[in-house]
Amino acid sequence: MPNQDESILDQVESYLKKVKAQSDEIKKREQELMDREKKISQWENDLKNTENKLKERENYLLNKEKEIENNSNKLKAFENELKNKSKEIDSMIENLRKSQNNFSQLENKINNLLTTLDSYISKFKDSENTINKFLQDYQSRQKEFMEIGVNVKNIIGSIESAKKQIDLALGTSTPVNVPSVNVEKATIDQSAIEIPSKPQSDDVIPCPNCGTLISKDAVMCYACGYVLHPELLEENKEK
Repeated sequence: MPNQDESILDQVESYLKKVKAQSDEIKKREQELMDREKKISQWENDLKNTENKLKERENYLLNKEKEIENNSNKLKAFENELKNKSKEIDSMIENLRKSQNNFSQLENKINNLLTTLDSYISKFKDSENTINKFLQDYQSRQKEFMEIGVNVKNIIGSIESAKKQIDLALGTSTPVNVPSVNVEKATIDQSAIEIPSKPQSDDVIPCPNCGTLISKDAVMCYACGYVLHPELLEENKEK
């Protein structure tokens, strides 16, 4: 019996060891399960965080998509504006070409006008030279005519003085015939240039008979002999 009891005790101890080993194994598995649960919980939290991040990323992408769409619409509007600007520039270039052609035509006209003006200036210079030569000739002749006029005045003065002396000697106012003095009229070729009829100053006037410029105080024209103030001669005769 003792051997049998020992055998039972051994079996019980062996069973207890097995139970203990199984208990330890169960505890170990429980710990592993708890660890796994913690890991799973952590994973769930990570998944939630990842999901939130994905949602945020999705919202961000949606906003970016809307922004891209808006930018695309702006780009299309800008493209249309550029097309319109391009058309305007093409129209401006065409107008500029037309203006350039018109400018070329205008430039040609201006050049033609300048050529004509140069021709007129050349003719004017030639006419100016002719005028200067004529004026020089006219001035030289005018001096001669003035000298003749002075001589005529002196002759008339002498005749009037002699008449006064005769009147005083005879005591009568018998009229004395004053000999006429023939002064040759100057001949000037007026076909070369046109002389203005207006006097050049207030000291000279044109002769009513021949148009020669004479002093405004002259009694008679030294060119043609025309008497401007016959009443002065009458007064001198009466004196």
